[in-house]
Parts: sequence; C-alpha cells; structure tokens
Amino acid sequence: VDRIASFIEASSRQSAHAEPASIIELLSEDASREHNIFLVHGRNGHVFIRKDFIDRLSRKFNVYGIRARGLLPGESPGVSIAGMAGDYTAVIKNIQADGVYFLAGVCVGSIIAAEMAIGLNRQMDVVAPVLAIDPPVFPLRGVAKQEIRRQLQELYRRFHSPTDKQLSDTKL
Repeated sequence: VDRIASFIEASSRQSAHAEPASIIELLSEDASREHNIFLVHGRNGHVFIRKDFIDRLSRKFNVYGIRARGLLPGESPGVSIAGMAGDYTAVIKNIQADGVYFLAGVCVGSIIAAEMAIGLNRQMDVVAPVLAIDPPVFPLRGVAKQEIRRQLQELYRRFHSPTDKQLSDTKL
C-alpha cells in the first residue's frame, strides 16, 4: 500500500498532461528526443505501466499512453480490434504525421498495437517491431501451440517489409 501511495504521489507531480476527453496522454516528454513511443492500454482500458518502465522508455522516447474510449461519460467504446486500431492510428497521426512509428501494447493492447502496425504498413509508413508487454497467450480451442507460434511468427514477418532499410537507418 505504501508503494502504491508513493507512486500516486510521484505521478501527480509529473508534468504529464492530457486534453479533456482525449484518449492519449503524454507521459514523458523531452524536446531533445526525436522519437515517440505509443503505449496501448490493457484490457481494463487504462495504461497502467510502472513508473520505472516509463522512465527507461523516456531515455530514448517521448512516451504517450492511449486509453480506451468508453471510459468517460458520453464516449462510445470501441467494438472491434480493427476499429480501435484505426481510431488509435488516427490519434497518433495527429501527433506524429510520419516517420518511424514505435508502438507498444499492454496485455490485449499488444494485439491492438499489432493491428495498428499492420494498418500503418499498408499506408506505407515505417513501423518498428511492436513491443508486446505481457501479451495474452492463451490456447485457442483446437489450435495447437505450434499453430499459435506460427501465427505469431507470421505477424512478425509482416512487420519486416522492404522499408526495414529505413528503420535500420533510424538512430535510437
């Protein structure tokens, strides 16, 4: 309980800000950093990430958290992974129009972030491999572990497009 109270107190003193009714929140910013990383919420709809993890990410990135729609009065929740991915992609495009996109997802947010990466690739944008934080790995009825592994490998291959040269040229 003391650690949670300390975290809440420390978080309330941070300079992070969010626009009213915005689903994206700037968690850490430094004008000297040229890259952004966008963290997609977990199944509860919020981006609850340990401060020390955000501090590590913020050494190289401006860190943004994306929460689910439907948590505030008057908001309609997303109804599909593809729909949420499209919505979140539009939101991050307002912050970063182009360049290399760095995406991460917490739990089910990993799946949404992967779908966002696929959509950005279709738009010919450069996307780094998605950082999956505690992704859901559950056995599907009738699907063997080897099939799940094959599907994850296929997703990984889809992120490695001919634009990887641009990605490898990006300084981190």
